[in-house]
Amino acid sequence: MQSWKVLVSLMGLILVTCSKSNMSDRDVRREQLRTSAETKRKELQVVEGEYQGLLTLATGVKQKMSLKLDIKDIPTAVDGEVDPVMTPVLAGFLRWNNNPFAIAKADFDPKRSRLDIVASDPVYKEIMMALTFANPILEGTWSGPAFADSGTVRLERKNLQQGEEGLAEQLRGEYGGVLLDDSKGLYQYAHLVVSTSIQPPATLKVSATLKIIFGAWDSVEYLTYRFDPVSFNPVTGQIIIKGDASDVSFTGTWANEKLSGEWFSDYVGKMGAMHFEKNFVASPVIGRDLAEALKGTYRGTIKNTNPQSNLPERILISFVTSQDLSQPNGLKVSGNVRFYVGEFGSIEYVEMALSNIQYNFFTRKLVAKTTGAYNFTLIAGTDQKKINGTLHADSLGEVAQVEVTKE
Repeated sequence: MQSWKVLVSLMGLILVTCSKSNMSDRDVRREQLRTSAETKRKELQVVEGEYQGLLTLATGVKQKMSLKLDIKDIPTAVDGEVDPVMTPVLAGFLRWNNNPFAIAKADFDPKRSRLDIVASDPVYKEIMMALTFANPILEGTWSGPAFADSGTVRLERKNLQQGEEGLAEQLRGEYGGVLLDDSKGLYQYAHLVVSTSIQPPATLKVSATLKIIFGAWDSVEYLTYRFDPVSFNPVTGQIIIKGDASDVSFTGTWANEKLSGEWFSDYVGKMGAMHFEKNFVASPVIGRDLAEALKGTYRGTIKNTNPQSNLPERILISFVTSQDLSQPNGLKVSGNVRFYVGEFGSIEYVEMALSNIQYNFFTRKLVAKTTGAYNFTLIAGTDQKKINGTLHADSLGEVAQVEVTKE
């Protein structure tokens, strides 16, 4: 390996300006889309459910009809500038005289209480309905262009067993919460969205979307998990939130719009207690520190441990986290590293981008590689505001110890 001075002579000094700590326009736009999606979910939950009633032909003949509306998340690209965002839409099917029609499109306008549905099957092609919603009634007109007929339709939300409708309504909604990490004496915020629908024979179906937040309540650094279905016992209130593709799980009891219990990580086992409350903005936990976000700028020292390396003593590392649906749990980590030849703040430094960053938010283990002509690998552990680890070169192995602190 060339000495640091030779490395500098080969690369030259790369003079760049410090990156801004503010969110990029891309991140702001993505967050706006996610907020809009959650608002849309609330609107669609108004009409979600199962309906039964009659469809009337132009001849006056009445036939039985049932309709089932579910909320489904689909990836949606916007303007080609932002990674796809999971957007809720209405899906399901209708059954007319025992013939099933899959719902191809269903648009609900909450301001006008208007629901427009397009459903189809291979034989009868499309059937279109323009309905007005006045809970629990859907009523309006229908038409079938392929068989030149039309008429009216009136459906009523299916009668539930006593107490089920009230329970589904109480359980459904947004929850703010706190997750405790007993092993580190930390806590962090979380946001839970619970969706419910009535689906015989299971009766009450529950699904959930969870965001585990790192940093402040409004931080954009969070892991996203989707659970469908969620195991819920309406008699005892026991709830189990887990999935084969998720590395976290939750078990507890729901009562009076509050959820309390314990949470677990596949990496470290039991984490600690959890507490969620509907329509609640979580507050700090006295006696515990908030789990820090990874994003930010860290500065510190390098101690050469290999006689063939002559790296400078000062190093600055920065990490940026952003939501990216192509990444596991929707979170991408990028960054760069600067080796300062002079003092911090001077223009005498060499900067390298970090690529292939692997970071486990539960074990706090970090592996990051540089890009370009000179390849280094940082292997470290993070402890709140500090990162300690070793720096490795491809040809020499370990070359230095690194210790940096978050600014």
